[in-house]
Amino acid sequence: MDDQRYAAYKDMLISVADVVDQDVTVLNTMKFKCDRIIKGRERDQIKSAIQLWTALEKREYLGLSKTDFLKELLKSCMRGQVEALNMVENYERLNGDLPGSFNGQAIPAQVNCPGNPQIIYIGQKDSSRQFPQQGREVLGPDLKKEIAFLSKSLGRNWTFFMRELGLPDIEIEAIMSDYKYTKEQAYQCLLLWQDIQKQEATKQRLVNALRTVNRNDLADTLEEGTY
Repeated sequence: MDDQRYAAYKDMLISVADVVDQDVTVLNTMKFKCDRIIKGRERDQIKSAIQLWTALEKREYLGLSKTDFLKELLKSCMRGQVEALNMVENYERLNGDLPGSFNGQAIPAQVNCPGNPQIIYIGQKDSSRQFPQQGREVLGPDLKKEIAFLSKSLGRNWTFFMRELGLPDIEIEAIMSDYKYTKEQAYQCLLLWQDIQKQEATKQRLVNALRTVNRNDLADTLEEGTY
């Protein structure tokens, strides 16, 4: 088992559980929808989303590459709230399980370009901000791994890093209002920065900004490629 992927999977489950547990009605609805899978007394003893995830894992309805059932629960029980669903789809996208669109956001498709790997973003996000528009191609270096690493590693001071990269405060604040959790906020801001900068969004610019805000540990990791 890939330890990094397993850690990302568990991290995703915890983050989704935090959202679900904010409303006991949501958890109870999910338990009801699982009545044919988790029977009687065991179902009644489930008091948290993490316990529900564990029960689903035991029955092989949930796993590293089995997230469809969880997504269906979130779609049917979260009353139009998409934050938790976004987290699952983020996990799928970063771990190669989602071949198509990602909740309306741009999905990178590899372009074979020896010595200069690039991605083409095709799609759009339901937002007034500058995400790629439908049918428009945006070229830029492939920073998928770097963005995934930084969104998990920057911590609470990620906004200083984004300002150093040049992302306007109005964009940062808008994303912070749309997404609750720090990792997701940082991830969405990095995606937006990459789309705005296009070819100028390089790994070296990330390294330089990290050093400016005294995150030499992360800068060294990027330069060494040990992430």
